[in-house]
Order: sequence, then C-alpha cells, then structure tokens
Amino acid sequence: MAASENVEEALAQARGVRYRVIYETGLLEEPGRIVNVLEGIEGGEIARSISKLPVRLAISDRSVALCPLVTRDSTGEPTAALVRESSLLSALVALFEVYWERASPLRIGDTAPTAHLDPDERRLLSLLIGGVSDKSIATQLNVSYRTVQRRLQDLMRRVDARTRMQLAWQASKLGWLDEPGPGHLLPRTGGRHPEPLEDAISS
Repeated sequence: MAASENVEEALAQARGVRYRVIYETGLLEEPGRIVNVLEGIEGGEIARSISKLPVRLAISDRSVALCPLVTRDSTGEPTAALVRESSLLSALVALFEVYWERASPLRIGDTAPTAHLDPDERRLLSLLIGGVSDKSIATQLNVSYRTVQRRLQDLMRRVDARTRMQLAWQASKLGWLDEPGPGHLLPRTGGRHPEPLEDAISS
C-alpha cells in the first residue's frame, strides 16, 4: 500500500502514535519506491532497513500482531493471522526487536542540515549503510553515478577513512545517523505526546 493511501497510519500519527518500520533493502532499490518510503518517514515513521526479513508483520502496542498467511507471489485472496496475548505474540515481539537492533537507520526524510551533514549527504550515507547499491542511490537521489562516487569520497576524506567500511564505522561512532529523540517524532501538524507504539516489518 502506498503511503498516500495508508489513511489509518496518517490519522494515528496525527494523534501522536509512533511507528517503527523496518524495510527490506530490495524495496528501497525498486524504481519509485523510495518516494513511498519517504512519505511515511516524513509523516513520522522511525524507519530502518535491513537486507532480508523472515516475515511480514505488524504489531500494535505489543498486545496484538497481524501476520499475512500468503506468500509474496500468491495471487489468491489475502488472509492473515491475528495473534493476541500469548507466547506466540511474545516471540513475534522479540523477533521484531532482534531485527530492529540489527537494522540500519533510514534517515532519508530529514531536511534540516546538521553540524556534520547536509540533507543530501545524510540521505546518501543512510542508503549506503542500508545496503543500497551506488547505481540505485544515484537513481533515488536523481544524480549521476559519478556524483555519488564523488560525494562518498568527500565523506571518507572528512573522517579520514580509506574504505567504505571505515566510513560506516566512523559515521556510527560520530552519531551522524542517530535517530531523533521522541520529542522530534510528532507530525508537523502537531499532536500530543506519543501514544502506543506501532511496529511493522515491511518487505
């Protein structure tokens, strides 16, 4: 579902409900999909990315989970299991938390510059650490492949890194992609303090 069609999430975010979402890297590389992801982030999602997820899943306030029961290639009527408080729900919550800790912050929606990165640099670095290829990054940022290479080299020089692995390590150590605190997560239109947390695995 496109973010623009996800009316329920938008309404919940307007009430102050926080969403944590994990996206598969492959989704970020699909043409045009980054715009959809960006809409969700601009609406208030705290997003992370990881190369592969074992299941699609949504959890609400750790009291109920929704799991699709069809495969990704299925063309039949969509069905899902609703899991209430039980040992299975506890396992699903734990599964989400494990993958949340492993996933990389997806900071592609911030428009304000920081002391270290401008918005374009933060978006580029976020996609790189998220596992997106240089060519896909160039497409998503609407710049040339050579521009991506040049910007990465500039970031590497800035932290005295000789490899991209060192760049990722330094960016993490310096907190360049740290997620904003809860006080910065409310929608731009306002809202009160965060209500129950919604978690989702999107693949």
